[in-house]
Amino acid sequence: MKPEPNGEYLPFLVTNKHVLNGQSEVILRFENSVGGSSQFVVPLLQNGKAIWNGHPDPEVDVAVLQINANVLQSVIGPANLFADSVHTLPLNAPDAAHLCEGDGIFLLGFPLGLVDQVVNLPIVRGGTLARIKDCRGNRSKSFLIDCQTFPGNSGGPVLIRPSIVSVAGTTSPNHCKLIGIVASYLPYRDVAVSKQTGREKIVFEENSGLSNVFPVDAIVTTVSAAITVGNTPAEPHQAPTDLAESNQVDVSTSIQHSN
Repeated sequence: MKPEPNGEYLPFLVTNKHVLNGQSEVILRFENSVGGSSQFVVPLLQNGKAIWNGHPDPEVDVAVLQINANVLQSVIGPANLFADSVHTLPLNAPDAAHLCEGDGIFLLGFPLGLVDQVVNLPIVRGGTLARIKDCRGNRSKSFLIDCQTFPGNSGGPVLIRPSIVSVAGTTSPNHCKLIGIVASYLPYRDVAVSKQTGREKIVFEENSGLSNVFPVDAIVTTVSAAITVGNTPAEPHQAPTDLAESNQVDVSTSIQHSN
């Protein structure tokens, strides 16, 4: 993929469908150029119709929203985004053939809403690829990471961790690139059964420590579909600084798409 003729990229907000479903707008927070943070209201509807696009497969929890970044940049200055032709690693790329279970990853996000109110810095967690061969072999639509996630991590970027160490017979990854976005953790359920009736009485649910990730390939497919539909880019506008935190989106990934 190559940049637009004018050398510019199309900026998209990337998150999960379940984050945007049923919402009319979201609140985004960014670090600004003076060391604080700025927040923006981003509409999700135009004339009552959604202007965001979900992956065409209902089982793939990926959504994208093209945004007009000029307003953002006028307030926060140049933004750091993932350029899809430079900073991403789709599973169908030749370099991705070396990825295997045990490789390290980083996950960025705001689990449990833990975010500083002055500077909007994400929490970084480390983990490993737990199962990826099924996804790379098209036997699964997502892959697993061994990394605990919580509400607030949804849509967060998952990056391969560079390393000089590798599993025997494999090649160590030498670039930190975006490989997907996290969707949810896999729950572990334990059932309490009544001794008297033999029926299930209570179900306990725990975080298994494994999390479900949709690959960059799904993001590329969704962005391509969004460009085909041709929705009008969302126009962010600055929000009051005291806007309720409950209106904020969990977390999201910003990506620049090139045709």
